[in-house]
Amino acid sequence: MTFLTLAVLLAGVSLAYASLSRRKALQPARIARRVYRDR
Repeated sequence: MTFLTLAVLLAGVSLAYASLSRRKALQPARIARRVYRDR
């Protein structure tokens, strides 16, 4: 698995989670951005 695949999977999961619960949609996005910036 390439880093791009992991990034795409993270984005998909965050989008799915956002669609499921719009209230906490901002939290996964922030975490994904932090992980993407750290790596």
